[in-house]
Amino acid sequence: MGIELSKDKISQIQKILGYKMKNSQYLQEAFTHTSVANVMGVKSYERLEFLGDSVLSLIISDYIFRNFEISEGELTKFRAAVVCETSLAETVTGLGLDKFIIYHNNDGIGLCDRPSIIGDVFESILGAIYLDGGMKAATKFVLKKLGNVIDLASRGEIRRDYKTTLQEAVQARGGKVEYITLHESGVPHKMNFEVEVRVNGAKRAVGKGRTKKGAQQEAARVALQGMKKGNS
Repeated sequence: MGIELSKDKISQIQKILGYKMKNSQYLQEAFTHTSVANVMGVKSYERLEFLGDSVLSLIISDYIFRNFEISEGELTKFRAAVVCETSLAETVTGLGLDKFIIYHNNDGIGLCDRPSIIGDVFESILGAIYLDGGMKAATKFVLKKLGNVIDLASRGEIRRDYKTTLQEAVQARGGKVEYITLHESGVPHKMNFEVEVRVNGAKRAVGKGRTKKGAQQEAARVALQGMKKGNS
């Protein structure tokens, strides 16, 4: 088909992951976005991402429960900071794994730059490792690759999200930010949202995501990029 991961790419991915797959087909699925799967008739990352999401939540919950004597509310906030879309997407990008995502955009098969999708891929990779090597391998991967994020969160230094950054930037100028949901579709675990962010009533950007919060984060990210370019 010309879009499958080559043996060389699979080898590169495994080196980055620090884990050698017994069944490399899991990696093929983990990096294949729905936009390609639907057209080419192959499996996408969605099922692995669904599994990885639950595995990640358990691993992080177990780790912070055992290592931090904090309240239930603080545990929830701690976990949310670690497993949020921004943290996962930046981890994947930082590892250079985003370049292996098989994604179809308006120009054909190309690089994916959507944080919501890149974050999903972290979870699909984790799902693949869990199926291939069990919870021990999955836990080792998560604690190693998200170790820095966990450390930052434990010190309250986790990076603020795009919505907060945009809100503060606009409020500093006496402005107002609002989010309008333009479209939502799908079924549970496969929802798609499209959200518009407005500053002082004027449209600034549109974001898409599998959750409403994710779409809002994407819209805020694009709006911030525009502001940095002097389009404010």
